[in-house]
Amino acid sequence: MKKNLFKRDISTQFDLIEENLLRVRTSLQDVFHDILVILDVSLPNYVIESAKIDMNRVPSDRCFQVCPRASELVGLRVSKGFYNRLRRLFGGANGCVNVYQMLSVSAPLAINVSWYVYRARGDVDDEGVQQLVERDMAGKCIAYPARPDSEH
Repeated sequence: MKKNLFKRDISTQFDLIEENLLRVRTSLQDVFHDILVILDVSLPNYVIESAKIDMNRVPSDRCFQVCPRASELVGLRVSKGFYNRLRRLFGGANGCVNVYQMLSVSAPLAINVSWYVYRARGDVDDEGVQQLVERDMAGKCIAYPARPDSEH
């Protein structure tokens, strides 16, 4: 007998709201949670310009205590050290693993999305996108090993 016990939906949407500003909206919904995280990330430096956490449904009123921490993301660059900062803000017994996971997945994706923004604007062609991918991903995954000249 198969019975669906639990379903969680996580969705991330990117919108270009100004020439060099991405809005990142990540939602998490399940029977216990309805959380929305909104970030504005500048291009090409990937700095978080604004951040907001909305909790519409959570298992405890204590969960709301993490919402004001969104302001501590402002000014943070999505680069080396980003995950450590997220862990300090949203990890552990006084944090929220769900917000941590939402930010861990969505904020770095702004880098990937930016490649296609540049291509759509005509700043680069397909070959230029590939060069950006190789530069930005060097040393970050198996597909793109670290280059001797990279800072990673």
